[in-house]
Amino acid sequence: MTTFLEFLRERTAASGFSTEDALASFLPLMRQSIEAHATEFVAPLDNINRLHVEGVQLWFEESHLKKPRLNTRQVQKIQRPRARAVEVVGESRAVTDVDNDREWHDLSIGNRGQTKVDYPIYLPGYVAWEHLAEHHDPLTDVFCLGMILGSLVSGLDFSVDEELNSFVRSRDNLFKLNPDLHPFVARAIVQMTELDRDRRPQDLAALFRALQNYRDQTVSFEIEMSRISGFETRDIKGKQQVVLAKLQERLFEISRRNRLLNFTPTSLSTNLTQASVPLSFDIQNIRPEQILTWTRKFQKKIAGGGTVSLNSYLNFREAIYLPGTLSRIATEARRDEKEFGFAQLRLVACFLRWTNLKETPHESYDSPLLLIPVRLRKQKGVTDIFELQPLSDDAEVNPVIRHQFRQLFGITLPERIDLNESSPEKLWRFLEDQIRCTEPGVTLELVDKPRIEILHDKARRRLEQYRRKARVAGRGVRRFLDLDYSYDPANYHPLGLKLFSARVKPVDVHLHDILNTKPPVRSAPPDQNAKGGVAGNSIIDSPAVIEKDRSFYNFKGRSGDNPYHWEFDLCSVTLGNFRYRRMSLVRDYASLAEGDASNPAFDATFSLVPRPLKEDADETLPLNERFHVVPCDPTQTAAIAESRTSRSYIIQGPPGTGKSQTITNLIADYVMRGKRVLFVCEKRAAIDVVYHRLKTQGLEELCCLIHDSQADKKSFVMDLKATYEKFLDDANRRRNHQKRKRDDLVVQIAHELKPLDDFSRSMKSATGDAATSLIDLLQRLVQISDACPQELTPEQWEQIPDYSQWERCETTLREFDQALRDVQTNGLLRDAPLKSLDPSIAKDDRPIDVVSTAIQKATPPLAELQKTIQNHSSLVDSTWTIQQWQDVISFSEKAGVLAENGLIGLLNPDSSLNETVRQHTPKLERSKAAHAEAREKTKAWKNRLSADEAAIALTQARSLESSFFRFLNPGWWKLKGLVQKSYDFSAHAIVVPVSQTLQWLNDEYAAEKECRKAEQELQDEIGSPLDWQTLTSTVQAIQGARKSASQSVQHFAEGLGDSDFANDAVKHVAAARQIFDSVRAALGSVVVDWESRSVEQLQTELKAIDDSLDDLPDFLRCLETIAQLPSDVTSALRTLPLTIDSLESAAATKTIESAWRHDRDLERFTGSTRDRISQRLEELYDEWQSLNAECVREFVRQRFLDNVKITQLPAAQLTAEQKSFKKLYSKGRRELEHEFGKSMRYKPIRDLVAQESGLVVRDLKPVWLMSPLSVSDTLPLDTEHVDVVIFDEASQITLEEAVPSVFRATQAIVVGDEMQLPPTNFFSSSTPEEDEQLTFEEGGEVVEYDLNSDSFLNHAAKNLSSRMLGWHYRSRSESLISFSNWAFYEGRLLTVPDERRIVSKRNELIATVAEAGESASTELLNRPVSFHFIEHGVYEKRRNTAEAEYIAQLVRGLLNNERPVTIGIVAFSEAQQDEIEQALAALSREDADFATKLEAEYDREDDGQFVGLLVKNLENIQGDERDVIIMSVCYGPDAVGKMRMNFGPINRSGGEKRLNVAFSRSKHHMALVSSIRSTSITNEYNVGANCLKNYLRYAETSSIGDQEASSLVLRQVSLKSEHDSDRIEQSSVAAQIADELRQRGYVVDSNVGQSHFRCNLAVCRPDSEKYQLGILLDGRDYYEQTDLLERDLMKPRLLRAFGWEVVVVLTKDWIADRDSVLSGLTGRLANPAGV
Repeated sequence: MTTFLEFLRERTAASGFSTEDALASFLPLMRQSIEAHATEFVAPLDNINRLHVEGVQLWFEESHLKKPRLNTRQVQKIQRPRARAVEVVGESRAVTDVDNDREWHDLSIGNRGQTKVDYPIYLPGYVAWEHLAEHHDPLTDVFCLGMILGSLVSGLDFSVDEELNSFVRSRDNLFKLNPDLHPFVARAIVQMTELDRDRRPQDLAALFRALQNYRDQTVSFEIEMSRISGFETRDIKGKQQVVLAKLQERLFEISRRNRLLNFTPTSLSTNLTQASVPLSFDIQNIRPEQILTWTRKFQKKIAGGGTVSLNSYLNFREAIYLPGTLSRIATEARRDEKEFGFAQLRLVACFLRWTNLKETPHESYDSPLLLIPVRLRKQKGVTDIFELQPLSDDAEVNPVIRHQFRQLFGITLPERIDLNESSPEKLWRFLEDQIRCTEPGVTLELVDKPRIEILHDKARRRLEQYRRKARVAGRGVRRFLDLDYSYDPANYHPLGLKLFSARVKPVDVHLHDILNTKPPVRSAPPDQNAKGGVAGNSIIDSPAVIEKDRSFYNFKGRSGDNPYHWEFDLCSVTLGNFRYRRMSLVRDYASLAEGDASNPAFDATFSLVPRPLKEDADETLPLNERFHVVPCDPTQTAAIAESRTSRSYIIQGPPGTGKSQTITNLIADYVMRGKRVLFVCEKRAAIDVVYHRLKTQGLEELCCLIHDSQADKKSFVMDLKATYEKFLDDANRRRNHQKRKRDDLVVQIAHELKPLDDFSRSMKSATGDAATSLIDLLQRLVQISDACPQELTPEQWEQIPDYSQWERCETTLREFDQALRDVQTNGLLRDAPLKSLDPSIAKDDRPIDVVSTAIQKATPPLAELQKTIQNHSSLVDSTWTIQQWQDVISFSEKAGVLAENGLIGLLNPDSSLNETVRQHTPKLERSKAAHAEAREKTKAWKNRLSADEAAIALTQARSLESSFFRFLNPGWWKLKGLVQKSYDFSAHAIVVPVSQTLQWLNDEYAAEKECRKAEQELQDEIGSPLDWQTLTSTVQAIQGARKSASQSVQHFAEGLGDSDFANDAVKHVAAARQIFDSVRAALGSVVVDWESRSVEQLQTELKAIDDSLDDLPDFLRCLETIAQLPSDVTSALRTLPLTIDSLESAAATKTIESAWRHDRDLERFTGSTRDRISQRLEELYDEWQSLNAECVREFVRQRFLDNVKITQLPAAQLTAEQKSFKKLYSKGRRELEHEFGKSMRYKPIRDLVAQESGLVVRDLKPVWLMSPLSVSDTLPLDTEHVDVVIFDEASQITLEEAVPSVFRATQAIVVGDEMQLPPTNFFSSSTPEEDEQLTFEEGGEVVEYDLNSDSFLNHAAKNLSSRMLGWHYRSRSESLISFSNWAFYEGRLLTVPDERRIVSKRNELIATVAEAGESASTELLNRPVSFHFIEHGVYEKRRNTAEAEYIAQLVRGLLNNERPVTIGIVAFSEAQQDEIEQALAALSREDADFATKLEAEYDREDDGQFVGLLVKNLENIQGDERDVIIMSVCYGPDAVGKMRMNFGPINRSGGEKRLNVAFSRSKHHMALVSSIRSTSITNEYNVGANCLKNYLRYAETSSIGDQEASSLVLRQVSLKSEHDSDRIEQSSVAAQIADELRQRGYVVDSNVGQSHFRCNLAVCRPDSEKYQLGILLDGRDYYEQTDLLERDLMKPRLLRAFGWEVVVVLTKDWIADRDSVLSGLTGRLANPAGV
């Protein structure tokens, strides 16, 4: 026995491990670990030295088992993802030394000896990071096991650092370490060694079974691609071909799980040949014609297309399983037709039993070869009649066999054979010839005669198998005393026989058995040639004849296991549903492989080209560019806007978020932009929903709805004809009529939106210089409304600072307030004695001494100033401030020159001096006027002569001018020259004599002399020593200063007369300057604003300061903080009766009122204005949507008619391009019109689209809706016919099915939800019987879900950008979706708050008998989520009968209720689904009225949509919704009370997705019927089990109305670090409104809702269980919503749609008139339907 590491090194050094070798060593260890987990232990894998190797098998001693160690909180803390904008797949650190050598360290690998981890890492050895967190649970063992398996397959020792690094680097592509590693095992290692615990396999037992059968497991696409060497280095074309080749291989699924390759019967398929065998007949008496085989006669009936009655061929009397089986087959076929759009029921005419000789070992297959589409009908009667209706006279050759034979043997089989012209025998001959040519050793036997003994044996075993299942299921079992009995034909054990066996029949003893034992029959027959034999026996007499006639009766089957003996069997006619329509994609893949067309959508989806940097799409497309035809929320609008980028992308649509309406609007948007759309979805229901939405808007005429390209040909042509003729009939309509109407409507909407937009912008904008927005300021004002100052005068309001100053100083003001209240309890600085001290005092070492000295110095001059006031009381006012006194002193100093000369009276208009001045003024004015006139005449003088010179010059000029000979006199010329230099003669139009210019100058001097004389006379009269000009300027200066002076100066000046007292008063006041200087010197640095007090006030204040100097040390802190404040703020605090809060309130009020004055429209906007606009917008918005649909129709019709017009124009008017187009378009129209005239034999749709008629079809039908399988049958493989392909429910579409559709467009939009179920794997499961619960039966096949499979959505999500839809519409109660919202979608869904409220705690719903279910149905309808605990529930054989019977009673109660609801039942397993169906059937047999209602409910339809009762399991409920969903948990304690933690598929990786699907199906009520409580689940480490545990807890608490506990569950399951509801605070407006309404007797709840969409206040009467009014308030979040239609139209409308009465209250209105607001609210509450 060796250790693991020794074993590893030895084998690695030898030859290493193959996949088989590694699993042979590993699986025993894995099994041992699973057994440990089952006993609630964990394996000792944290110490690799405890592993032993015996032979090649790994194991550990059971004595080393450990109890789990749990440190969940620490593990969650370590694993909690860090918030990042992108997903980080790896982190490294670069270390550079001094020589610039750089070394990279992988941060995901820890260091040896590390004892603590901060985030998940790989550690040297085989331990998990959880071990360092003191945590060891089964998921920890999964990691360790993965590391051990990884070590085996790679041959690396992880205890060596370099080898661990090598593994981590190559972990995503282990083929680098082991090229021969099986891909499934590689995938398992990658998953097991995930650092993220949630990504590890959750069900180790299921993984064990998968590894046991690893060859049969599905391999992920990424793993397959990683095996291809050099893939990344290939060019785009090379990569594309490799990807397509791999996808084509996946299309066929050539494992034995494929029923088309190796057929295995199921409960929903039936072998008609076996069912026709008469079991009661002796085998020797059965005739061949009594058995249904494929004969010429039967072929003729099938080929003829007539109805074939199966009752004529099948043995219904003995094969009692037939009616039920055929009914289920027919039901399943109908369901397929409804769900997928096409039926998949096929009649198998022939089987091919063959062997793949190229496999080692050889594999034998039983393959259906010829398949004929049929429809099975059931006619009810006394005896039900089953009829088979052939749908085609062609038999299709199995496409998988065609592919296999072409690939393996080079044999090309025909696609189909015509049953009217050919036969299976001809195909047999053809195939026999082909086989003989390639392998002569193979024989192909035609089996055309029934092997009766074999058929009889198989038929009998089939019947016994059915009876066994019936007994296991307890079919028809009743109880009498302690005996079970049944009269059901499938489980026939009558009570009489039971009583006889138990009470009458004697019991055999052992001796009796011995005595009655007969000798064993010899195996060999007696020798018939022996002497004395029975040679005379008649049978022996003619052995040759008998052998010839009976040889085919006794044939025992295929001759041994001879691989060279193949059979072509016509004696196994089988009916069943076959999932093989995906084989229609083969043709597309063949074309793609041969061609070289590139496709941007394909390249982007498979990341063949670099992903471009994301450019933000215009999420707020202008309204004129939106073409929504159904309501569209902002998240949907953003998703639609993304399409404008022409890039492929994903729309993530969680349950109920309106994917179909988004797609509808997306289609309309594309069509309006001239694009053609292909809508693809796997499920018919989803296609029909989108089509129905388009039809509701009148757009169905633009659509092609194809479910089956063959069956829908006629309807397609007829629909095309109707559209064609309708468009032609509308040729005379006005062009762009609807578009013009829409454009006008958009203008109206924009006009209505403008006031809302302006108001919102203003509310979001800062007010004035403040940084705070107006809405925040209003909210703050409401918050501090109690501090608002009561009465302030206008003058005091002027002193209030702007709010911007408050913002800048808020911190300091708060500090000051705290300091002030320590010394002044009322918080009013104005009342503080020391308020006027200068803050600089605080910096002085001896502040008290400084202040005391200043007061002493200031007191005497102030007293003297007070005396001056008293002496001149008639001129001064004692209330004047020091500053006013200073103004008067300054004025007196200026007037001092007048006072010194006794002229102060000149300042008084009524004085005697001024009277004298007024008397002399006329004369003075005349002299001034004369002087001015004379001055005007001399303005041409440039250099004036003096008065004497002017007089002399005038005399000379007059003398000389009178002389005729003056020109001869030199004096004349000298005088003239002088004057010409000094005078500008050009100023005159005529020549002016010299003497005249001199006369004007002399006149001016004379006038000036007269003016001076008049002034002197006035001076002499008033006795002024000052010249008149100086006196005048002085008086004017003083009067000018007086006009702009303060009120005190005006008062002082008005009191002055012209007496000596006035002159003395001015002089005395002017002399007071020195007194003021003394006061300033004393108080300037000690008292602030001392000039603003009156003398008396200052004296009083100084006395108060002097009296309070003892408090100065405590006041110093106030002075220190106030020193940091602006003067405006401190002045207001010192002088106004304001605390800090009231100052803020006043500042806010002042700023807001300033904003109102600045924008009167803003002031006038009220809630009533908003309501009127919203109401009008709602009307316009509905009309806009309707016109959008009209515009789309008009656009398509007009485009078609434009092209038709081109074909009608003469060639002379056309360009060369138009001529070519005319030729093709005309031919296309003729082809279509020819098809329109047919009544049968229409062309295939694909041909109509591909030929010239396709041009017309594209114009008429720009929208195609179909499944991915129908696409290949319908549309040519090119991008000419479609511009964009939209996939819905993409999580249900496989990669290989999606790609052909992708290649038909250049842009792909992938719609789905990654948290929903992936595609179904429609092949027989290789899962062992004990794990049967991980599979389910659908369509006659055992199918399974691989939650890690490659759905198209999951793959596309790795390469494409995405948009998420955020509004949830399905659940009418928020509690129905809240769990999924927070557990799976991070709370990002906007869910509508519940209008119902919990009045009081409700009772638990506990059932001890099934009959309690009927009465509990009433409580179910009163609770959105109800938890029904079944105390007596027992989980046995994957069934819980108690739950099933209780649910049947619930259904009866719901059907008897007056309020009709649609019902869906979800079981956690297929077995429980069957148990519920049986319980319903049993109850209907007991209650005829219920039976009638139940049957009607199963077939119920509403508006053409099926809404009947559903009974499904987790795997097939996706896509359905009902008013009431009843969920049967099924799991519970067994008969002895033991509870196992095996929850089947929920335990597996991704199991929580199953639960998410089930949790989100309900519209009104969710009823959880369970035999366990949340506390029963203990394996919380398993993600799926933990999800179930949390939901059970959520349902338990929600059911009894414990909202606090329910919210706690939501917080715990939230993927975020904390639940957002913890951070929501109630606004002050909400608090005040709530208080007011509560005082009026109403109940008010705040922030109602469990998502980001909340109702701020919800109001009702105390006795009401429903809120009567929802109040939405504006705030920052309200105005940050940029989409006004969402905010003011959609959200209120959505609330109303969910039963709310809604009103919006603006903060502005609440501040302005709260009484009016309250009156309106109470009015709405009193009359909810009013207004």
